[in-house]
Amino acid sequence: HAAPDALCMAGGKRVKVAAFVNSIREFPKRFMFLEHLHPHPVIEEICGDRIASLRVVVFLGGSSPEITHVAWKIPAAEGSPDPSFVADNLIPANLIPHNLIPANLIAAVNKDSGEIYRVSQGTGLDLVEREDHPQSGKKITGMKLPHWDQVKDLCLTASTAIPGLQLQAWDIALCANGPVILEVNMGGEFDVPQVALAEGMLTTSIENALSYRNKAWKTAVFGSIVKRSFAKLWPKGPQRTPHAA
Repeated sequence: HAAPDALCMAGGKRVKVAAFVNSIREFPKRFMFLEHLHPHPVIEEICGDRIASLRVVVFLGGSSPEITHVAWKIPAAEGSPDPSFVADNLIPANLIPHNLIPANLIAAVNKDSGEIYRVSQGTGLDLVEREDHPQSGKKITGMKLPHWDQVKDLCLTASTAIPGLQLQAWDIALCANGPVILEVNMGGEFDVPQVALAEGMLTTSIENALSYRNKAWKTAVFGSIVKRSFAKLWPKGPQRTPHAA
């Protein structure tokens, strides 16, 4: 940052470097500092200088990897003092303080063409469909995402590096020089593509693969899902979040 010995945090707050270092020392996990990414100009026109990542679900169940679902997470909750609202997370409308800040958007993407065909805001009974961004006013439905062929090639190629993980959820940033991998999730939050596309996760290929699995495997998967759900409801110990730069 231009100011001496200071970091500019999410929301515009400035923190002394020493204070930032001391704050992350309290956390047992290690940290990785990455390059600050900026969105493709087409994306920036819609939601500003914020990363709006794609969630690309890849299934490795046949002879070759297959993209099954694609959702685009679009930040719209600008102006909150809470750094979590600066990101593109799918935030339920009832969690937005005083309902003064619009909830983030989620868009359905045609996996072949990269065209947006449905945009929604909020979740559950608060879900509404819309065509434009609430802040910029730019129309989203009907647009085609940049670098789409590169996105598909990147996800399909990268998926083969972890063949033991058959259901992968890639988060991809659309930047000026091309798509950038942010992370890969082990399945990921299935509500993201389901809310975006307004359909379930069981494609024909996934359903066929599950039908061949034995009973013990299905029981283990079911148990894992139940444990994960309970862990979200009753997390262990105090939950603390470090500074978000």
